[in-house]
Amino acid sequence: MPRKLAAILAADVVGYSRMIAANETATLDALDTLRAEVFGPVFTDHHGTIVKSMGDGWLVAFESAVAAVNAAMQVQDRLTDHPTITLRIGIHIGDVVHNEHDLYGDGINIAARLESIAPKGGITISDAVYSSLDGTLSPSFEAAGAQKLKNIDRPIITWVRTPSGGAIQQRTPAQDVVSALPRLRIEPTANSDPRAELRDTADALSADFDTYFSSINWLQANIKSTPIPDAYALRPVLRARGERIRLETRLYSPAGDTLWTHKSDTTLDEAFDWQDSVIAEIADHCIGLILEAETTRIMALPDEDLTAEQCLLMGIITWRDFGRDSYIRSVQFHERAMIAKPDMADAYAEALIVLQAGRTVTSSDILQEYFDKIPAWIEAARPWHPDMPC
Repeated sequence: MPRKLAAILAADVVGYSRMIAANETATLDALDTLRAEVFGPVFTDHHGTIVKSMGDGWLVAFESAVAAVNAAMQVQDRLTDHPTITLRIGIHIGDVVHNEHDLYGDGINIAARLESIAPKGGITISDAVYSSLDGTLSPSFEAAGAQKLKNIDRPIITWVRTPSGGAIQQRTPAQDVVSALPRLRIEPTANSDPRAELRDTADALSADFDTYFSSINWLQANIKSTPIPDAYALRPVLRARGERIRLETRLYSPAGDTLWTHKSDTTLDEAFDWQDSVIAEIADHCIGLILEAETTRIMALPDEDLTAEQCLLMGIITWRDFGRDSYIRSVQFHERAMIAKPDMADAYAEALIVLQAGRTVTSSDILQEYFDKIPAWIEAARPWHPDMPC
């Protein structure tokens, strides 16, 4: 199925079930008016396409983040004094797959999760959207930190626009801010070729880099054209000569030093299949280099001074040599992370992964004291992962 990069707006009516129970006729009439007098004109003006309408919620696709944000702001401004309807809106830009009936992909899922944590009457956008805004729109949003969203593997850096005079909504533990983990800035894939197929390929490469790197739970990765302090940087450049394509990629350290360079060639006809393999090849190598650099950096620190995030990272690093003692040391690091930061859900999850891996290669007696702690860990993590199985 064809893929494309799109800005997805997710909107939902606050308190819909309560409103229906109180006065179904009035609620449905208000929604009909909303669709006809607000959604219709605003989305049409900004070339938005309603992908799905679910009664109290909508998914709308836009060709640009600027169009999506402009539309969202106009909708919320028109509803400021509405007597019954209040919306939450979330926006994310990402790769989506579409068929004749629907859209699928991370762009959809993340937009929906951002909507769920947006303030009443407000808008929450991802960093990928924020980095695409110009100076007239970006001042309307306040930084809200990296959020751990339900059923999304990676933390998402967010920005919030609140109703006039409002305050940023208090986050629940499940949306706690993630900090002090290594950061990677993925620059949008540069491309000077005016051909539409090259522009599409460059956009798809950017989205795939974002998806691949953002799946790494110890790495905070996002697409951003401007520098981020103390972050690694990935700079992909797409070049073309006739039908031939070359992707040149460089990885930079937080200090700006070049850690790695890579070149990969293909043709326009083979670009679609080549894209998946080259992204995996580049991402896997970069992840290894970043992990190696972080290991060197953390190993130079006094063990007792490690932060919760550094303990989490050391726990991930330590067991990779599959030695008998490495499993114990890894779990110990994860337990330290739990103690230092009890709301760090990844520490509980990684500890369980290590224990399961250790069970397959070494005597379970060695790790038994930690297996005995699993029920307590699950209960401790449940407030931050309500869907965690018993």
